[in-house]
Amino acid sequence: CQAWEQWQLCYGSLPALSRLGQAGQPSITLQSHYGAYLGIRQDGNLSVSCKPGTAFTIADCDGWVSLRAPDGRYLGANNQRDKGMYLVNHCGDGEKFQLQAVPDKPGWVTLRSHHGTYVGARQGSDGAGFPALMPHCLVGEQWLLCPGPMPELVIGATRIAPGIPAVSANAASAAARQRSGQPTITLQSHHGTYLVLSQDSSSLSLSCTPPVPFTLTHFGDGWVTLGTPDGRYIGAKSNRERGLFLTDHCMAWEHFKLQAVPDRPGWVTLQSFHGTYVGAMHGDPAAPFLKPHCQAWEQWQLCYGSLPALSRLGQAGQPSITLQSHYGAYLGIRQDGNLSVSCKPGTAFTIADCDGWVSLRAPDGRYLGANNQRDKGMYLVNHCGDGEKFQLQAV
Repeated sequence: CQAWEQWQLCYGSLPALSRLGQAGQPSITLQSHYGAYLGIRQDGNLSVSCKPGTAFTIADCDGWVSLRAPDGRYLGANNQRDKGMYLVNHCGDGEKFQLQAVPDKPGWVTLRSHHGTYVGARQGSDGAGFPALMPHCLVGEQWLLCPGPMPELVIGATRIAPGIPAVSANAASAAARQRSGQPTITLQSHHGTYLVLSQDSSSLSLSCTPPVPFTLTHFGDGWVTLGTPDGRYIGAKSNRERGLFLTDHCMAWEHFKLQAVPDRPGWVTLQSFHGTYVGAMHGDPAAPFLKPHCQAWEQWQLCYGSLPALSRLGQAGQPSITLQSHYGAYLGIRQDGNLSVSCKPGTAFTIADCDGWVSLRAPDGRYLGANNQRDKGMYLVNHCGDGEKFQLQAV
């Protein structure tokens, strides 16, 4: 009894799929192992990209399945191994596949063609992705079965809907993404520095200078892209040190898994497509890096790029705020109890309205005050008089 005497036990009908397509038949989308989706380009050809995937209507054909695109064409495979995938108006043997579950990997499947090859995802030299046919079945030939729409990503109190970035972007499209309501975030390292662009904007750096607002786009299951204001994306190479780069396209290497740090509200980790984590060197300026492990230096504080309505409540139900200077440092309190401005996360001051003026109370109960000295005229005091009131005005 060898391989040729072994049989795969396949059940007579497909499992229930929650999302329904044409004529009541279930429809699915297919996500590759690196997060990109099988879809159809504007020119009508197949692609693998970070745009939300095409919903293929699936039908049972005597233990095999057919996958029909919204335009009525069927997914097919010829006997060429590389770019042997196509779309055609009829459904014959070449347009039928065996849909098989991946052992010990719930939700993942393989698609075996009539010729015995497996449908996989590849990335071309031009950065564009395409489906390929391979004689073997490894992780590159595994697909996540996604019935129904992609879920929202929830980080803290922020809900991020799935987005569609341009595969090749520019500053205009980046501005359009921000206008469309996609959130912008800044990332602060364990050391208090921010992830920023270098002075010549050719690479990434870490500094106390004003942080770069990255446009965050979510593609399901926690995978996101980070777009710069000039339309480029952050990517990760397979090498660990200095493996981060900036690029105009958005493919597999520009996807990161954004995950919350347990028991540390507001902090997240960024895991690359290669399984490494984005970390931060100590110093200003310094460089980000990639590491196989995830410790304190690979954790980032998620800061939002624009001030929302004050939702965080402080003492007695009053809102609390932190104040960040024009060069990125925060107003805070040192261990000796005096005021400081540093890269460390700022002190949350409880704010109260005092007839058009505001008072700012520190967590220890003291109030921020100002005397008539121009330089070091700021202080903290236990009472709240005229010297402890400020006019808070929008710039």
